[in-house]
Formats: sequence, C-alpha cells, structure tokens
Amino acid sequence: MVVEMRKKLTVKLVKIICIIGILIVCISQFTILYYYIDDRNVYHRQPAYALSVLIPLAGMLIDMAIIIKNRRKLDSKIFYSMLSYIVLPVIMAVIQITFFGFSLINLSICISILFMYIAMVNEQNRYIATLAMDDSENLEKLEISTTLRSISIGAGVTTIGAKAFEGCKKLEQITVKTTKLKNVTKKAFAGLKQKIKIKGREKARLQLKKIQFV
Repeated sequence: MVVEMRKKLTVKLVKIICIIGILIVCISQFTILYYYIDDRNVYHRQPAYALSVLIPLAGMLIDMAIIIKNRRKLDSKIFYSMLSYIVLPVIMAVIQITFFGFSLINLSICISILFMYIAMVNEQNRYIATLAMDDSENLEKLEISTTLRSISIGAGVTTIGAKAFEGCKKLEQITVKTTKLKNVTKKAFAGLKQKIKIKGREKARLQLKKIQFV
C-alpha cells in the first residue's frame, strides 16, 4: 500500500514539474523571461534562462532515481541505455547553460534514443532466440513421449509428480528399481487411458498400480 502511494506521488510530482515547465515556456514566448532578440536579430539570454534547464532537470533526476531503484529488474544493456537518456541530456544541459550556439540537449537525446533502440532490439532478438530454443526442446520431449514404450524408474527416485507420464500414449511398461519411493502423486498417470504393466520392487510397484486409474 505504501509503495503504491509512493509511486502515485512520484508520478504526480513529475507531472506537476512538466506542467510548470510548459506554462513558463509559454509565458516566455510573450515576454523576455528566458531570452530576447535585439534589433540586429542577435539572440541574448536572460538570467532566468537557467530555470528553463533546471525545471526539466528536476523531473529527469526523479526518473533517474526510479531507473536506478529498479535496475535489478532490467537487463544491464537496457538499464545503461535508459540511464544514458537521463545522464547525457543532463550533462549537455549543464554545458549549454554556459555555452550556446548548438542544440546540445537535442543532440544528446537523439544519441540516447539510438542507444535504447539498439539495446531493445538486441534484447528482443535474445528473447526470440530463447523462445525458439524452448520450442525445440519441447518438440523433442513431445517426440520422445509419443514414441516411448517402456520406462525405468531409477534406484534413487523418491517422488513421482503429477503428469509424470503425460503424453506417453504408447507406454506399455514401467520397471521400478527404487526402494526409496515415498510419494506418488495421484495424477501421475493423468491423460493416459491404456493399462500399463508395472514391474519391479513390490512396495513401489503397488503404489503405482494403486493410483494408475485414480
């Protein structure tokens, strides 16, 4: 509850900062608050120009704090690219307060967006490759389960979980070698209709036979 309230307050704070910044920019277009252009068409900054940088800077610093706080939830490349979207414009804004002539802030934002685009495309490609690998593994498991006719349960097995034999439609025989079997889930044979021959250790064999058609 407290965390949700903090999130909402943070969002409201950033919105308020943005609204204030936009309003002052609108006012500055009809006044000489930030700058003026003289009769010779020469641009002059006013002392309040720093305010036009500091207001958005406050919002960006809040955003940066949120990104850093949630860094463990992000891929490292995504994290650093998002961080660059804050850090580079902040550095350029500080420089541009003193020096002007080029739009350093806009240039730094474009570079940061390019970093984020590259990082996100790489992350998307990695995710797609992982999905393709998982699909390949699942297909291989499916092929094995649909052709399997006999299974041997090893000596160290203690538990047989739900759907352990799922998809084994051609399974005919289970050989039990373990003496340590303690738990057999009732749905171990879920989805199977055929009767399976169970051989091996008496106690474990009886456990399996008991729940085969439960």
